[in-house]
Amino acid sequence: AGVFPSRNEATMLYLREYFEQPFGVHLVGTTAKRWWPHFDRTSEIGLTRMKNLQAAGLKVLPYCDPRLYSIKHPDTFTEKTPSGVAKWNKDALNWSIKRKDNKPFIENYGVKCLVLCPQAPGWHDEYLRICAGIADNGFDGIYHDQLPCGHGETCFDTTHGHRKNDPSSWIKNGYAELYRKMRAMLEAKRPGMVHTGEDGSDPFLKMIDGYTVWRWTEPDSIPLFQTIYAGRIQFTGKLYNHQRRGDWESNFAKAASQVINAEQLGWVTLEDLEAATPFRKYYKVLAFVRKALLEYFNTADRIAPLKFTVDPGKMYTAWGNTYADGLMVDSPRVEHSCWQLPDGRKMVLFINATESSQRAEVIIPWKSKYSFICRQESAKAAVANNSNPAIILPPYGVEVRLYSDTDNFVEANKIAAELHRTTTFDEGKTLSIKPVVKQKT
Repeated sequence: AGVFPSRNEATMLYLREYFEQPFGVHLVGTTAKRWWPHFDRTSEIGLTRMKNLQAAGLKVLPYCDPRLYSIKHPDTFTEKTPSGVAKWNKDALNWSIKRKDNKPFIENYGVKCLVLCPQAPGWHDEYLRICAGIADNGFDGIYHDQLPCGHGETCFDTTHGHRKNDPSSWIKNGYAELYRKMRAMLEAKRPGMVHTGEDGSDPFLKMIDGYTVWRWTEPDSIPLFQTIYAGRIQFTGKLYNHQRRGDWESNFAKAASQVINAEQLGWVTLEDLEAATPFRKYYKVLAFVRKALLEYFNTADRIAPLKFTVDPGKMYTAWGNTYADGLMVDSPRVEHSCWQLPDGRKMVLFINATESSQRAEVIIPWKSKYSFICRQESAKAAVANNSNPAIILPPYGVEVRLYSDTDNFVEANKIAAELHRTTTFDEGKTLSIKPVVKQKT
C-alpha cells in the first residue's frame, strides 16, 4: 500500500525470491490526489512497475471503489447554491443517493464523498468504463473497496429507475446487476481477472472472489464466517500494523490464526518484512504449510475443534487494529483446526505461535483405520494407528495429523516432506535497518 515508490518495488521483488512463491500486491494510490474511484487515471511509472512485478510472477490488484465519488475528483465543478458553494461532478451528483428532501447522501473520509446509488444507470456505465480501463492497462484484478461492508442506503431519486425508498435498489437491482455485467465484460476482455472487496458479508459472495477481512482483529472473535464459507470464497488479509501498531508477539498470533481459519496470509505491513527476523521466516513457513494443505482449506468442511486434556493455554498480545492503541487480544498458544473432505478424510493442523516449545494432548472423538503424523523433524510421516501421542511442537512449530479409513500414507508423506522442507528456511537478508514492529532483544 502507498504511492508505490521504487523501494517498495525492490522489496516486493526480493520477497518474491525469498518466499519462493508468487503473491498478490494490493496496490493503492498511484496518484498524489485523494479521489474516488482512485484508478480512473493511472501513471506511466505505475504501469511500468506493475509490469516489473508481473514479470516476476506477482499479481497486481489496484484499488477502486464502486460506492463513493470524492469532491476532490479532478472532474469536479463548482456550483453556487442557495446554501453556499458546492463542489461536485455533475454526473456524480445525478447518480448519488437522494434523501427524502432530495439532498444527496454524503459521507466523510477526510474528504467529503457522494454515496452513489448502485441502480443509477449512468453510474453503471461509468464504473464499467473504469473497470474496462483497468483491464486494458493489464492489471490482474480489482480490489472493490467498501462493496461487501458499506451499509445499505435507500434512495428517493426515481430517475435512477427505481421507486422511492426501494430496498431492492441496493443489492438485487443495484450491485448484483452491476457486477453481473462487469464480470461478464471483464471475462471476455481479460479472462482470469480476480475481484476482492473490503471485509465480508453474505449478499456479495457471488459477486467477487475474495474478502479482505482486514478489520477482523477484535478480542473474542469467533471465526464463524470463515468456518462456513472457507473455500467458497477466499479471505485475503488481516490488518497487521499499518494503522494502530501491535506488539512483536502479536504478529505470530495473527499469522497463525489466518492459516488456522483457512485465510490467505496477507495484509502484513510491507516494512515488517524488510528486515531479516524470525517473523519473516515464520511467515514463509506458514505460506508453505498453507499451500501443502490447500485441498482441505478449499474443498473440505471445517468440523468441531478438539478438546484438550493438556492445554498450553493462551497468550495475551496487543494486536494492530483500526481504532485503539494497545488492544489486548487473547489467543491460544497452540492454534488448531479440524477439516473433513467429502470422502471422509480428516486433517488436524496444530501451529505453535510462541517462541517456546509447547506440549499438548487432545481427545480424538472419531475412529479411523489409518492415522498419520507429519512433523517438521522428518520427511516421512509417522504411523499412529490406534495411538494418540502428545503433540510436541518446537518454537513456532507446526504439526499435521491425518485420519482416514483408506491407506493415506502417500498423501501423508507428501505433506511431511513439505513440512520438513521448512526446516531449511532462513530469515533471508535485511533490506532496511529495522522493521516497524521491533524484534524482542
